[in-house]
Amino acid sequence: MPGLLVSLTPQAFSGKPEFTEKDVVIAIGANTGVGNETAWMAYARHARVYTPARSEVKTRRVIRRDPGGGGTPPRAREAS
Repeated sequence: MPGLLVSLTPQAFSGKPEFTEKDVVIAIGANTGVGNETAWMAYARHARVYTPARSEVKTRRVIRRDPGGGGTPPRAREAS
Protein backbone atom coordinates (compact mmCIF):
# COMPACT_ATOMS: atom_id res chain seq x y z
CA MET A 1 0.00 0.00 0.00
CA PRO A 2 2.76 2.57 0.74
CA GLY A 3 4.19 1.94 -2.75
CA LEU A 4 0.84 2.87 -4.29
CA LEU A 5 0.76 6.13 -2.33
CA VAL A 6 4.29 7.01 -3.43
CA SER A 7 3.48 6.28 -7.08
CA LEU A 8 0.29 8.38 -7.03
CA THR A 9 1.79 11.38 -5.24
CA PRO A 10 3.60 12.89 -8.28
CA GLN A 11 0.40 12.62 -10.32
CA ALA A 12 -1.71 14.27 -7.62
CA PHE A 13 0.75 17.11 -7.11
CA SER A 14 2.15 17.62 -10.57
CA GLY A 15 3.35 21.17 -10.00
CA LYS A 16 2.25 24.70 -9.45
CA PRO A 17 -1.15 25.40 -11.07
CA GLU A 18 -1.33 28.28 -13.51
CA PHE A 19 -4.39 30.40 -14.15
CA THR A 20 -5.27 32.04 -17.45
CA GLU A 21 -8.05 34.41 -18.43
CA LYS A 22 -10.02 31.38 -19.62
CA ASP A 23 -10.04 29.64 -16.23
CA VAL A 24 -13.36 29.27 -14.46
CA VAL A 25 -13.66 28.63 -10.73
CA ILE A 26 -16.91 27.70 -8.99
CA ALA A 27 -16.39 28.66 -5.36
CA ILE A 28 -18.90 26.89 -3.14
CA GLY A 29 -19.52 28.66 0.16
CA ALA A 30 -17.87 31.89 -0.94
CA ASN A 31 -19.87 34.01 1.51
CA THR A 32 -17.50 33.18 4.38
CA GLY A 33 -14.42 31.26 5.43
CA VAL A 34 -12.38 29.04 3.15
CA GLY A 35 -14.79 29.40 0.23
CA ASN A 36 -14.46 33.18 0.44
CA GLU A 37 -10.67 33.06 0.48
CA THR A 38 -10.63 30.57 -2.40
CA ALA A 39 -12.86 32.82 -4.51
CA TRP A 40 -10.69 35.89 -3.93
CA MET A 41 -7.44 34.00 -4.53
CA ALA A 42 -8.74 32.74 -7.87
CA TYR A 43 -10.03 36.22 -8.74
CA ALA A 44 -6.65 37.75 -7.96
CA ARG A 45 -5.14 35.31 -10.46
CA HIS A 46 -7.53 36.48 -13.19
CA ALA A 47 -9.92 33.53 -13.05
CA ARG A 48 -13.62 33.90 -13.79
CA VAL A 49 -15.31 33.15 -10.46
CA TYR A 50 -18.89 31.96 -9.95
CA THR A 51 -20.32 31.78 -6.44
CA PRO A 52 -23.53 29.76 -6.19
CA ALA A 53 -25.27 30.50 -2.90
CA ARG A 54 -28.59 30.29 -1.13
CA SER A 55 -28.65 34.03 -0.51
CA GLU A 56 -27.94 36.37 -3.40
CA VAL A 57 -28.06 39.34 -0.99
CA LYS A 58 -25.23 37.96 1.19
CA THR A 59 -23.17 37.04 -1.84
CA ARG A 60 -23.52 40.52 -3.32
CA ARG A 61 -22.21 41.96 -0.01
CA VAL A 62 -19.09 39.84 -0.39
CA ILE A 63 -18.64 40.94 -4.01
CA ARG A 64 -18.88 44.61 -3.02
CA ARG A 65 -15.83 44.09 -0.77
CA ASP A 66 -13.70 43.61 -3.88
CA PRO A 67 -10.04 43.71 -2.77
CA GLY A 68 -8.87 44.24 -6.34
CA GLY A 69 -7.29 41.68 -8.55
CA GLY A 70 -8.06 42.17 -12.17
CA GLY A 71 -10.05 39.06 -12.99
CA THR A 72 -13.72 38.87 -13.77
CA PRO A 73 -15.45 39.80 -10.49
CA PRO A 74 -17.29 36.98 -8.71
CA ARG A 75 -20.86 36.63 -9.94
CA ALA A 76 -23.83 35.97 -7.72
CA ARG A 77 -26.41 33.42 -8.80
CA GLU A 78 -29.08 32.25 -6.39
CA ALA A 79 -29.17 28.47 -6.05
CA SER A 80 -32.51 26.79 -5.52
